[in-house]
Amino acid sequence: MKIVKGMLIALLSAAALAQNAVNPGTISGMIVDEAGRPILSGKLLYMKLSEYTRDTDGRMVVKEFGFTKTVAAAADGRFTVSGLPAGRYHLCGQGVQPNQVSDCTWLGVPVIDLAAGQTIANVTRKVLNGTVLTLQIDDPNGRIAVPDSRGNVAPARRFFV
Repeated sequence: MKIVKGMLIALLSAAALAQNAVNPGTISGMIVDEAGRPILSGKLLYMKLSEYTRDTDGRMVVKEFGFTKTVAAAADGRFTVSGLPAGRYHLCGQGVQPNQVSDCTWLGVPVIDLAAGQTIANVTRKVLNGTVLTLQIDDPNGRIAVPDSRGNVAPARRFFV
């Protein structure tokens, strides 16, 4: 019985993947700066999130792995990503200047749910002026302690200066 059930699940999964491949979706929009002006020749980073399901023991298992890709925006800041399988996506605008920071770095970018064959248009992603600064602080005597919400101190805990 388990073998038949496993084969049925595999066939249904294959059918769903085939449906997504036959009926891909499209997302389009524009990458802009803080003032709403198009970012010339920016990039769009798009990430399809992994999908999970529960096995017979209730454990979470990967149903379908996600992926991350980039596409160049046109000279006027417009982008189109086509041939996308159904799923949940994060889209991040990226500029070409060193002082331009991705909206995914600073803003809470919402997830886009794309159905098979769906076209989502007029998505706007902002590129911000700023700089990401990464510091490494050595604490050989262990005097820096940043606790979590329960008061536990993790050995490699991030903190902001």
